Amino acid sequence: MHWGRGPALLGVGLLLVSLTVWSPWPDEFPLYPTMGNEGASGLARMHQVWSPFGVSLTTDGQVSYELTVVVRDLPAAGDGESHHVWLATKSLDRIRHLGSVESTDSLTSELDWSQFLVVVSRESEEVAGKWAGPVVLRGHSPGSLIRPLWGHPIFQQTPM
Repeated sequence: MHWGRGPALLGVGLLLVSLTVWSPWPDEFPLYPTMGNEGASGLARMHQVWSPFGVSLTTDGQVSYELTVVVRDLPAAGDGESHHVWLATKSLDRIRHLGSVESTDSLTSELDWSQFLVVVSRESEEVAGKWAGPVVLRGHSPGSLIRPLWGHPIFQQTPM
């Protein structure tokens, strides 16, 4: 029995590794629904813009990305309302409106931030500089998980 289970587990382990390594979208992250919007879903895919030099940069040296936000099964918007996609830095000091989306739709935009939040909200027809309506989906880029080791919660404990 041991020999029968060992190779099968090894085969499954190799399959999982190969799927992880060869993923066509290594920078894909989910958009999670907020309470009351559990039927909605979404994801964001970011990849570097093509360049003959290997990395495409903006004039001030930031890496250029192309971001595609895909939403599925958003709840119905009321009269005079629509769903909008927003990007914000982690500190919320810069917010960018990408546009409106339908219940099942996608939206693509260029971006030069590596750490950001994606917010899909339900707004009235007049859209201001930032979202004001209820948030339906939210997610954060893989780069926003990066933080210095000294900021890890294990080092923030109070002495006993």
